[in-house]
Amino acid sequence: MKLKPINSRVILKLFKEEKKKTGLIEIPDSAKKKVNDMAIIVRGPEYLEDSESEIKIGDKVIFDIFEVKHIMFEEEEYLVAERKDIFAVVEED
Repeated sequence: MKLKPINSRVILKLFKEEKKKTGLIEIPDSAKKKVNDMAIIVRGPEYLEDSESEIKIGDKVIFDIFEVKHIMFEEEEYLVAERKDIFAVVEED
């Protein structure tokens, strides 16, 4: 099975990063901000119609954490966000 968002929704998933160390100290997961660790994995049909969309699959995004919905699907946690609740795309330097 797979998730297929409707309308202008997107599905976000936490992506895995390597454990980060500062010197000899390993930064615990609880100290990391998860908002910037979310990437879009699926876009709804309104995004698919808009080929000029600034938001692409795989983009890391900043969004309104209070407006997203947390869901579980096949024992994995996802977030569902509306297009209007995504503020920015994070670009790597």
